[in-house]
Amino acid sequence: MKAIRMQGPSRAVLLGLLIAMAIRAWPEAAPALPATAQVTTLPAVELYGRLPAVQDVAISPDGSKLVLALSDDDGVQALRVIDADKGTSLFAARFGNSALKSERTILRDVGWADDTHPMYVQSATFSEVRSLPGYALSRVGGLRRDLWRSVIIDLTSGEQHTVTRDRDQDWALDLSGLVAPIEGDPGTGRIVTFDGPYTRNRQLSLYRVNLGSGHTQTLFTGTVQTRAIMIDGRGQAVARIDANEESNRWHLYAVNGADARALRSGQSDKGLIPGAVGLLADGSLAFIDDPDGRGRDVLYSLRATASAAAPAADGALASPPTTPFNVVFEHPEYDVAGAIFDPWSHAVVGVRVQTELMTQVFLAPALAEVHQQLQAMDPTASVQLRNWSRDLRRFVVYVERAGDAGGFYLCELRRLAMAYPDITADRVGVRKAIAFPARDGTRIPAYLTLPKGRDAHNLPLIVLVHGGPSGRDGFEFDWWASFLASRGYAVVQPNFRGSGGFGTAWQEAGYRQWGELMQHDVEDASVALAKAGIADAKRVCIVGASYGGYAALAGATLTPERYRCAASFAGVADLPMMLLTLERIMGANSTSSDWWRVLIGDRGADREQLRAVSPAFHAAAVTAPILLMHGANDVIVPIEQSQRMDKALRAAGKQVRLVEFEGEDHWLSDAATRIQMLRELEGFL
Repeated sequence: MKAIRMQGPSRAVLLGLLIAMAIRAWPEAAPALPATAQVTTLPAVELYGRLPAVQDVAISPDGSKLVLALSDDDGVQALRVIDADKGTSLFAARFGNSALKSERTILRDVGWADDTHPMYVQSATFSEVRSLPGYALSRVGGLRRDLWRSVIIDLTSGEQHTVTRDRDQDWALDLSGLVAPIEGDPGTGRIVTFDGPYTRNRQLSLYRVNLGSGHTQTLFTGTVQTRAIMIDGRGQAVARIDANEESNRWHLYAVNGADARALRSGQSDKGLIPGAVGLLADGSLAFIDDPDGRGRDVLYSLRATASAAAPAADGALASPPTTPFNVVFEHPEYDVAGAIFDPWSHAVVGVRVQTELMTQVFLAPALAEVHQQLQAMDPTASVQLRNWSRDLRRFVVYVERAGDAGGFYLCELRRLAMAYPDITADRVGVRKAIAFPARDGTRIPAYLTLPKGRDAHNLPLIVLVHGGPSGRDGFEFDWWASFLASRGYAVVQPNFRGSGGFGTAWQEAGYRQWGELMQHDVEDASVALAKAGIADAKRVCIVGASYGGYAALAGATLTPERYRCAASFAGVADLPMMLLTLERIMGANSTSSDWWRVLIGDRGADREQLRAVSPAFHAAAVTAPILLMHGANDVIVPIEQSQRMDKALRAAGKQVRLVEFEGEDHWLSDAATRIQMLRELEGFL
């Protein structure tokens, strides 16, 4: 493998069309300040609240073209295909609101089906009033539905084809995740999805997709208990996982057409099944989870060979098999966070591990060598190979350093564009990895962002809590934290017990600890920073989204003396109500409901405990102002949760503001909403 060379400015190609479309100068107008305040020019809110100028980049199999997911400074998303050498535009499309703002489409990611067919995934949220051909969207408890679809672009004709099961459908159901190209079957792709709408008897199926039309043909269908189907590079189903939602027993089968051979079986009271991810280069099945109680998620493999024991009619096996597995990779301290796939063979070629930075570990020697050479150019940076040409001559690389917000590069390291082009080193903030002692002595990992150029002493503090709760924060650029630091606040992001990525024991320590141990760890962050002299204990605000929103509301209600204010985006306020909603959507005995009962508690048996830690039942205890924000199209945490909290606070005579964002989802996918959210938060603080 030849050494990677840094391409000098004289050889760089100016991608003028890309930059002109994605990046324009931002105004530096400072918000109005009180007359007594020191007048300084603050970076504009839009710099942080905008969508990334470049969200995703993928290179074609032959390395000659790039497809980019873009966003301009007005929040309008666009897709552009360009010549990788000349920068000339080959195709362009914009994404915006539909006739109903509540049904706005979102560009999610981009890729290539083959050299002449780029593709993208988009989503939209539909309400009960929207009828789709062939599907009746049942709506339970006021919930909405997210629909996702894959769209294929024909560069020769300029036409776009949506992947559908029926030619008359405008939106297909969950038809996203197109796998293409397929070895030995040119002009086609594969999709694994359910064969019908949101019904209890739907079946998971494998479809062959015609790239020229988007039409599908069923190749393989599982049983009503099938929860995963694994396919090989030729697009054939090679394994499936079945799970009985009543007994929570699962079975892994190697399949060959109608033949099913048992590989492994197990029981999970949490409603979990093996974390199937794909196939390794040697054809063995690859999984990511904790297979033997070693305490953290690892990448392991199974050979698709076993006894010919077939399942009984009820899915049970007389003698459950225990085919041995092989651990392919494990980190001594952190969980394996995900798999890396070759875009053309679709084999698992590496893993991602969230240490302080997101880290890649490649199993394929050629890719490992390229990654090592690039990482050596800046050992302190996060260097990620996003995708590459089939001949491994060109790579799309994402690089993030301490002084920037990350950018995409085309090897030989020709920069394509920065994700946040106007957030320079002086606007990121000073970011540090820390660990603080919890009240029981446990060291809690966290990230601290400080205002640039300010003395880190007695600062007002924002406790910014991540979602999940089994998510985690990392050392990478965080637009919330950097924005808040630019306004003069210290920001701490604790990875409390219950967070993912730090091993099984760390995550399980948070089970059924909402409002208790997990909340204590969050509270202890501000205590530790106050003792260190960094934070002013009398000026602490707790902020978060999703589970973090719950933590913010729990802080304001369960320990109101600790916080001067609380701000929640899409937070849970009523735990029994949330569990009931999940049961109505997924079924009371579903594996998903079992998982949430493990995570939160049982709606019946734990009723009093759940009420004791539900903020909506303790509005009378609130002493500080509360800001509630929620997307009207949220299908994860329904907006009724924030409305419930708002009603309880108003009834108790408390100071509260509820902001509902029309057309917004759970993930703040709209730039206008992000900017408005930051403005609301800034004014509130």
